[in-house]
Amino acid sequence: MLVQPFAGRRDIFVAVKAWLTSLLGDYTAGDVPADHEIYSTYFKIGDVGRPKLFALGDGCRLRVLVFEGDAAGAWHQSRSADRPQLFQLPANALLYTTDLAGPQSRLAMGLPKPKSPVAERKISIARLRHAGDWDVCKGAMARLSDVLAGSISVGLEVVPAVDASATIDPNIPVLWMTGTRPAGLTADQKARLKAYLTGGGTLMIDSAMGTEPLIADARAALEEMFGEGAVGEMPSDHPLLTGAFAGGLGSSLAKVRYTRAAGGENGQAGPPKLLFVEIAGRAAVVLSPMSVVAPLQGQPIYNCKGLAGPDAARLAANVVLYAAAARR
Repeated sequence: MLVQPFAGRRDIFVAVKAWLTSLLGDYTAGDVPADHEIYSTYFKIGDVGRPKLFALGDGCRLRVLVFEGDAAGAWHQSRSADRPQLFQLPANALLYTTDLAGPQSRLAMGLPKPKSPVAERKISIARLRHAGDWDVCKGAMARLSDVLAGSISVGLEVVPAVDASATIDPNIPVLWMTGTRPAGLTADQKARLKAYLTGGGTLMIDSAMGTEPLIADARAALEEMFGEGAVGEMPSDHPLLTGAFAGGLGSSLAKVRYTRAAGGENGQAGPPKLLFVEIAGRAAVVLSPMSVVAPLQGQPIYNCKGLAGPDAARLAANVVLYAAAARR
């Protein structure tokens, strides 16, 4: 959402900032720094004449942009010659929002969105709360539930986030840990998480932007919990990647595609590179250095290194179904 105070009125700007910060209290809020990508996505907007922005968002993406001054007046009067930055910034914002994808042709037509499928059964899943930004991409679990319900009439029951500072409910078969910053699990949290995993639970970990901090921190924590070398690379013939579990219930991930930011680096074919911890013959922990949760949500995110949306959904579905089948 792009917001601007009428005629650049300061009182409106202050009031709108306060209202949005209160309304969207679970997002971070603050002034957009001069080196943010939105000032350089396509047009390089320098210090002179650069519009100041206030924004709200999560660790993956700015969601609401508020101009500090007037912009619509220049747009209305077509003053691109003397105020080019006020035209360049919305263009950058469009490309930032679509991850550099241009607007569709006027002749492009999309299919109507189908009704959400009805799930006959449900599998419980919860986010793992940690010291980092654990709650990014809030719509991902609902999207995954629709994918499962539409495929096999099994949905997800998204239960409240789990904090490993207390005993983890063993009736939750899958925990999902994500974010862009280190989780910083304490010794007590690691002990309770280990008890949950050895008791039959499954943990899916992915880096919400495909960056290193969360995965490196999680890998170190897992090796502390299960011993040096416990985290290994998942072989390409593992049932979780081939879909050959529970009578072939899963999807084959022999070939996957990636987001724009990850495509050139990782190619466009072959299974995803996953890490895992095996306990009693099953993959109890699955780590994806590439983002799954952000593409799964279905909105493009600028510079997110992850699986393409459909393949992120297939991988996530495989993890949930594999975990449920292993417990059964």
